[in-house]
Amino acid sequence: MKTTLPLPVYLLVPGFTLPATGSYYVVTGDGVMLHQETKFFTATTLVKKLNFLEQLPVQLHWHLPPLPAELTAQAYYFFRAVYKKYKSEAALYIFYHEEQKEFMLECTQQTVESAHLERQPPEFKEGYTCIGTMHSHGSMHAFHSSTDREANKVFPGLHITFGRLGESQFQVQSEIVIGDSAFTIPSTQVLCGLTECAAPPKSNFSWIYQNDIPGSKPVAKKIKRKPPQYLSGVVCLVTYQLTEVATQPAVAFPSHWLELVTRVKQNPIKPLQLMGFINEEISDKEHTWEDIPCE
Repeated sequence: MKTTLPLPVYLLVPGFTLPATGSYYVVTGDGVMLHQETKFFTATTLVKKLNFLEQLPVQLHWHLPPLPAELTAQAYYFFRAVYKKYKSEAALYIFYHEEQKEFMLECTQQTVESAHLERQPPEFKEGYTCIGTMHSHGSMHAFHSSTDREANKVFPGLHITFGRLGESQFQVQSEIVIGDSAFTIPSTQVLCGLTECAAPPKSNFSWIYQNDIPGSKPVAKKIKRKPPQYLSGVVCLVTYQLTEVATQPAVAFPSHWLELVTRVKQNPIKPLQLMGFINEEISDKEHTWEDIPCE
C-alpha cells in the first residue's frame, strides 16, 4: 500500500549526510528522531509515537519444543547440590542442535555468592547453538532481577530461574528475552518433568526486614511469609515437583560440574541484607535433603 508521509524519512547510515535545511524524520541507532526547522527554532528531538502510522503489538512465538525431563532434573539437582554446599547461586547454559533436535546443558567456570555469580562464557559446540541460560536463586524466590534483565538484554533467548531450593517444592520462572522485551512463559511450556503443585508448602522460616540506609541499624521486624517484591523482578508464586520420569537414576548431573563452581570469600555483610531481606534460619539441620544424584 502506497502512502504519502507528512515529512521525508532518512536512514542515518554511516557516511550519509542529512539535509542542511528543512524538516524530516531520521531513523537512528537511538530510535526515530524528528528534525524541525521553523521561523522560530531548529531542533532535533526523539519521537516516541508516530500518529500517522498503525500500531504493531509486541509479540513472540517460541518455536522450540520443551527441554526433556532428564535435563530439567539435571539442572534442578545441580542447583540443589550447589546450594547445599555453598548456600549460593549457580548457572548453566542451554544449547540446541537444530538438525538432531537435541538439547544440551553446559556448566562453565563460575564464582558464586549467595545472591550473585560471575561465569565464563560457553565454548563453541559444533552443530549446537546456545539459546539461553539457567541459574538459581538458592533459598530465595524464583524471579528475574534487574541484574538478570540487564544481562539478558545482550543474550536473546530463553532464561530460566530456579528458586526455593531448600524446600520440598521449588519454584521455576521462565521468560524469553529479545532486546528490551521480556516475555514471561509458563515453565511447563519450556521444561518437561515438572508437576505443578496445588498449594505452596509450609515453611518454618520468616523474612526479616532490614533498613537499606547505609549505616542504619537493622529493624527487627518480622513480617508474614509472602513473596517479597524487591528489585524489579516478578516473583514466581507457582511451586513444582519433579515428575516420576525426571527422578530416574539416568538424570544424574555430571560430577565435574561441581568442580567448576568456586565460592568467593564470605562477605561480613550478607548480600541479602543489602537488598533489605535476610533469611537467618536456613540450615541443613532444618531440612531433609534427599540424595542428590551426580555421575
